[in-house]
Amino acid sequence: MLYQLYEQYCYRKGRVYYVLYPTKNDCYSKITLLILGSILLVSSIVIVVTKNSHQYAIISFVFGLLLFLNGLFDLPKGKLIICDSTLIISGINEKINLQNLKEINIFKDRILLSDDNDSVKRVDNVALDFVSSKVMEKYILENTQNFDLKVINNLL
Repeated sequence: MLYQLYEQYCYRKGRVYYVLYPTKNDCYSKITLLILGSILLVSSIVIVVTKNSHQYAIISFVFGLLLFLNGLFDLPKGKLIICDSTLIISGINEKINLQNLKEINIFKDRILLSDDNDSVKRVDNVALDFVSSKVMEKYILENTQNFDLKVINNLL
């Protein structure tokens, strides 16, 4: 949990080599962490008031606080990585060779990846807004300058 908080801090400071984008399940993940963290925080207070086992209360408080902070500073769950002429994106299990990729279409609710053979790979369960689509488009264009790749942002 501490490492997750550190990763969130690094992403917000721009010290990472990938882009995160929103998915449809992000709000459920955030709410779950906030609720579980709140339950542990309240239970630690109840343990202190009702019993003398302060070590359990301290452990419960620390875990509850970490869960609550992870929920509070939660980041989007979709991840896009471009590394060594390969594209790795959440929702597609295999690595995609950028040399074979012809076009990337970014929509509000999906991302379509077209290759030279006219086969299309589809990433569903995304919930992109204007800002996240621009960040994604900029990241793709900056990291694929050596490739003949067309990026179409349909949210503009």
